[in-house]
Amino acid sequence: MKAISFKLVVAFVLFSMNVLSQNYNVQNVNDLKAFLNQNSSVQGKTNASVLGITDLDNPSTWQGFSTDLNSGGFVWSIVKNEYVLARLNIGSFPTDVRNKIAGELVLDDSKKQLKSIDISITKITKLQLTGATNALYTVYARYCPELQLIDLSTKTSGYSNLIVSGCPKLTTVLLHKNSGVLKSISIQLSNIPLLTTLSSFNIKAEKSNVSIDKCPIRPSQMPIVESADNALLIKSKVPFFIPAYYDTTKKYHEVTADDIIDLSAEKIINDVTSEISWVDEKDKVVKPDEVEPGKFRLKGKGIKKNGLYTAKIKNSIFESNYYNGVGEFSSMPFYCK
Repeated sequence: MKAISFKLVVAFVLFSMNVLSQNYNVQNVNDLKAFLNQNSSVQGKTNASVLGITDLDNPSTWQGFSTDLNSGGFVWSIVKNEYVLARLNIGSFPTDVRNKIAGELVLDDSKKQLKSIDISITKITKLQLTGATNALYTVYARYCPELQLIDLSTKTSGYSNLIVSGCPKLTTVLLHKNSGVLKSISIQLSNIPLLTTLSSFNIKAEKSNVSIDKCPIRPSQMPIVESADNALLIKSKVPFFIPAYYDTTKKYHEVTADDIIDLSAEKIINDVTSEISWVDEKDKVVKPDEVEPGKFRLKGKGIKKNGLYTAKIKNSIFESNYYNGVGEFSSMPFYCK
């Protein structure tokens, strides 16, 4: 029995030495070290110090290190005797830790092993992937008050699930390039008041589900999603067109009579000209000056100072079952000072 036990111990030690001798993917480690060396939101502390990481060259000592693909933190898989980053789930750390994580997160996934990223409740300003990120399945970015850019444009095939909400400074989301066919795509964007650019790359998917709510997307900036099984077909027209000057934090926009209100993107949508009419707060028609097609000044017939005025935009490109059933929607009100 003692001999057997001794052999088991020796086998275990040899196995452990073999695992510890595994090399880490240099690109993954360098990317993560660059991120961990950045300043956190706590003055005088880096992201590494906030996470309690002291040895940046040895990921096995990092808080959250794991090889269990079902766990959170820094999750690695072993591919040809090399540790390769498989998941980065900062969202699994305690809230009082992750809400101090800041800076720019740029990851190269040339090994095509990275499956999911969660940066929720952090102060990260940019998330960018480089390399052919075909294995990536899920990206979560919820309640990130400093996030300004998400760039996932290198993904060209496989499944995709993007969930972003509550990011008040996020202006740009770049999705997949126009190549390859995704098996499935799910895009859920909500409560992003400054989002004005959503990648216009064409996206082809066998199955698709797109939900965009309370985001000021303009028609030319909508993605084109083509679904092979007709599960959902999103062009720039339906159903998430939100006009210029959209702002969930305001009830109206203040302008002077000399300010130009630019609705030119709404004047011509997909080569179809819109009818733009104006009404006051009592729904009475007024006629502001149209200085150029789609550009208005609140001067003219029926326009008075200290009044609220709304543009009604009608275009045959909109489906009639949206926008009050008549293919029409209204801008946010403008208050003429």
